[in-house]
Amino acid sequence: FFIFFRTKMSLYKSTLPTVLLVENDPQLEEFFVRMIVNCGYEVLVIRDENDLPTLNDSEFTSFHAVLVDDLVNPLRFFQNYRQRYVDLNLKKAPVLLVTSGDEDFNPDVVNNTFFIARKVNFNLSALTEKLEEAVNLSS
Repeated sequence: FFIFFRTKMSLYKSTLPTVLLVENDPQLEEFFVRMIVNCGYEVLVIRDENDLPTLNDSEFTSFHAVLVDDLVNPLRFFQNYRQRYVDLNLKKAPVLLVTSGDEDFNPDVVNNTFFIARKVNFNLSALTEKLEEAVNLSS
């Protein structure tokens, strides 16, 4: 497994594409980490959208895609995410959002999301294909 939590990531310079995983449920984290690693990528894990502003510049610039599961405040996440990229003058890494399926998202959230996967009728194959596309876009 190539999984790096925030304290380890800054000590290690990855040569493989890295995916930022935003997940606070340990069981779902394990599922998504395995999925990402099986796709051939490394993983940087944060627990929720409140951890995003605490990533240092090196950590923030290291990932090629972001996989997010059920945010408490999606609009705030995307505003913070977009602002950080503006501050660092970077191209945004594509965001893939996994949701419970019953939310009505603000158009700003939808417009800034590369792919939205619903847990209802969840399709792992579609999510892994979109993850690969997202990583390739930012590589």
